Amino acid sequence: ANAADKNVPVVVLLHGGGGISDPQEYWIKTLNSIGLATFMVDSNWARRKCSSDKENKSFKVQGPFCNGAHRGLLRIIDAYRALELLSKHPRIDPARIGCLGTSLGGVGCLYQSVKRFQKMWGTPGIEFAASVPMYPNCTFKWIEDDVMSDEPIRIHIGDLDQYGSAKSCVKYVERLRLKGKDITVMVYAGVHHTFDAKITGKHGLQT
Repeated sequence: ANAADKNVPVVVLLHGGGGISDPQEYWIKTLNSIGLATFMVDSNWARRKCSSDKENKSFKVQGPFCNGAHRGLLRIIDAYRALELLSKHPRIDPARIGCLGTSLGGVGCLYQSVKRFQKMWGTPGIEFAASVPMYPNCTFKWIEDDVMSDEPIRIHIGDLDQYGSAKSCVKYVERLRLKGKDITVMVYAGVHHTFDAKITGKHGLQT
């Protein structure tokens, strides 16, 4: 974590299936500029080779495809491991660790809040303080996916998203809000997947 002082807040960044790219660089600079430390997780490097066919062990494909086959569940585990590591960092405030993820990383940031997953893969007593899933896929139906921890979640997605579904995110948010969850979704009109990918200097995001 790039924290200059002690007890600073930090944001864990989870990238999409294609790996670390322009959106992550943008968010690192933006978050650092407002006094937040950042921790970029490379979810693809350790999984750069894996079998896509259990019957054909000789056929190997690059990590993004393997990661996608797990529907973002691996990103959830990566988020938990980063959270555990940073909670012990001498310059980080363990009560102020957030998560921002794009695409598959957005799936990780969204569903890491599910209590069942926390019990399976997380560290007892440690949770994210806030989560910002960017254009996640909300179409999955997990067991007990409406039993979540209390941190605020802010979803951002375009209404033209070609990989996920803005409508499914809206429905999921509505279901969780009925249970008292602090969660909202911002749907951007005329915007596709990875809408934060086009970045030009000081002008910030362009759709």
